Formats: sequence, C-alpha cells, structure tokens
Amino acid sequence: MVVAALASPDAVNLDVLGRYPLPLRWDNVRGAPQWVAGVKPVPTAGNGDAVNQESRWFYQVRLPPGASTTVWIPANESLRVYRSGGRLDPQDLQFMVANGSGLLVGAAAQRSAQGDSLLLPPDGSEERLARIRRPATATGSLEVALFISRRDALSEPAPYRNRVAVSARSPTAKDPSLPMTPVWLRPSDQATAQPYWSLPAQPPLRLTVQGPLRLALEHRVRYPLTETQTRQDYRIYAHLNGRPWQALDFVVGPEMRRVIWVDGCAETLGRLETGYLELPAGSHELTLTATLPLYFRLLAQDDPDYLFPDLNAPRWRAAAARAARSVEHGSIWDLTPAQLARPLERMTLAEEERTALRLGRDNHYRDGGLTAALASQQAALAHREAPRLSPQAQDLIGHFTLFRNVLPINKPSRVPQQFAW
Repeated sequence: MVVAALASPDAVNLDVLGRYPLPLRWDNVRGAPQWVAGVKPVPTAGNGDAVNQESRWFYQVRLPPGASTTVWIPANESLRVYRSGGRLDPQDLQFMVANGSGLLVGAAAQRSAQGDSLLLPPDGSEERLARIRRPATATGSLEVALFISRRDALSEPAPYRNRVAVSARSPTAKDPSLPMTPVWLRPSDQATAQPYWSLPAQPPLRLTVQGPLRLALEHRVRYPLTETQTRQDYRIYAHLNGRPWQALDFVVGPEMRRVIWVDGCAETLGRLETGYLELPAGSHELTLTATLPLYFRLLAQDDPDYLFPDLNAPRWRAAAARAARSVEHGSIWDLTPAQLARPLERMTLAEEERTALRLGRDNHYRDGGLTAALASQQAALAHREAPRLSPQAQDLIGHFTLFRNVLPINKPSRVPQQFAW
C-alpha cells in the first residue's frame, strides 16, 4: 500500500471534496513567523467587563500615530484586523503589501459587516508581507488584534493506494513474464525510497490491466546530461488495445525544492507530475509511450477504499464521480478556438488546466503565456480545497512569462545539470 503524492489536480478527488465545506480558521498573530517587524503583538489582559472579556485571550498591537507592524500572509490567505468592542474605519489604518522584493504597494482593506474588523483579501497565489500603519495625522493610539486565515485542507477522499506491478513487456524484453527491475527514488525530505520504473522515449511499454480502473501515472522527467534548457514540454501517449486512448501533456521544470536520490545517487529530475488514465471495463493491453525519458509508477484507485464503507465512505463516492465525467481523449492541441474562448467559470478544473497549457504554449495567441498564468492563479483562488494549485500557478509564471527569478533558465555549457546549496 502506498499513498500518491499527487502533483496535478485530480478531477475525481476535487469533485468529492467540493461537496464538503472547507473549514475556515483565524489564527491570532502572536510572534514569528507570522509577525515580521515593527510593533510586536503582546498579550492583553481584559478589564473584567463583558465587552473586553474576549480580548484577554488575544495578542494585540498598540499602534500610536506613525507606528506600524508587518506580518507575513501565506498564499491565498487573508488578513483580519479586529478591534474588540469598537469600530474600525478604513481611514484608521493604512495597508501596504509586498512580495518580498522590498517594494511596498498600497492596498485597500474592506470593512466587515459588523464594523469591528478590516479585511485584506487574498491577491494572487503567492505569499505576501503586509504592513499595517497608523496614520501620523491620527488622534491617539489604537489597539487591534491581527488574524490570518487558514483553511484546513481535507484528506483525499478517493486516494490511490495500490501500486500496479509492471512487467517487462516491450519489444526488447527477453522474457515478458519477468517484472522490470525498479529504481528507487527518495527525495531528501523523506526517510524511505519508493520503487519507480524507467520509461524511455522508445520503445513503448505494454501492460495488461483489468478495468474498470482509474490510474494515477506519477512520474519525474529524466534530464539528458547535455540538456541546456530547464523548461521541458513533453507528452505521454496511452494506447488501449492498440488504439489511441489518451494523450497527457505536461510542462515541467527541474526539481529545486529538494534533492532526489536515484538508487543512492543524486540525479537531476523534473518536478513530480501526475496524469490520470480512465480505463473501461474488461481486460486491456495498455501501451505507454513518452516523448522524454522518465521514471514512473502506476497507482490504482479502489472504490470503496474504506473500512466499513457503509459507515465511513462519503455519500458521493469516487465511482459516481468518475461516471459523471467524460474522458478527455485528445491532447491540448485538439482544443478548438470555440473551446478556448469559453469563460473560465464555465469550465471544470481539468478543462482550465488544459486550456492554460494550450494558451501558454501556442504562439498564435497574443500574451498567451500571461493569460495562462493568470488563469491558473484564478483557479487556485477558486479551489481552496486543493492547496497544491498555488505553487503550480507560480511555476507557470516562470514557464510562460518573461518574469524570471534569479535562477537561470539555461546554462552556457553542455555539462550535466547540478544544483547545489
């Protein structure tokens, strides 16, 4: 039994998760890492009256005229400035935000319906620094409590736990009945390695599977030793019984958040990506072909996947979610202009992802890369139940726009890529 570390949005899981409210929490800012600079929050003792009884549990900041405090806001989260027992007007405080570059930009706060709070809503899918300042022309000090929103992501209701055994059924296999030799991948932040299999660009790999079945194809691209570009566009073809079934398109960069050990040796690989294959009932021969070499493993979804499913399983199960959606057989290049022109709010998350990849890679559309990145940011804001969407949206900004970080996108020599800290 294994648990998939899914990197791409799974329409089935999101469909089940979307039927449950996402819990919203407000964490009182008490110190680092939420508090960064300026006036530090301190515990405040209540005065004994009913109005201030709740404030004795808060850490508050006392802002005299001209004073400020700076807090860190995670991606897709909001800031709430609360005044116990009083009213807050937008002119009582000044808000400025920054992305860590040192440039502060003014931001407009919204007053709550109760009138005792000012809210700074999320803006984009990246973390921010927010400076809250009492205007120098204000009269008297102001005591407020700072809160940062937090949404507790629910666990995956339809996980992929069962690893599918891979046999060496390829034209070069001497004995198709023998299983392929796995390679063991271990990220530097994990204690144990997991078995993967090598999928070269050629020849194709053939598997025998029994449907109906939904598979998660979890993989990492293997960078050629002489590769000079960090961004890699590639496709995985899935043929069923010799006929084209699904085409999965990906755009990926190298894994820079952690070191990946392959059989005990560090290797430059792409970030973890996952594609999903929906297979109909019956016995099938599944053929996989990739345009770039990669390490992969197949994880199967069971339904029901619960102990005592009548008591523990959600009412809307994975099988129902799978039956309610159609299988996307074509690639992103099969999308028509009419499909690309549809409003985002009328698309499913899977359709939004395919549309963003097409706009980002197709040079026929002006500012297609920026449109793709902004569409991904909007999808991350609309689907808070999928926290993995935020870093994916940030990755698309680097892939499809001219905004670059300090890391290079190419290297002047053809020596093997290597990242060091």
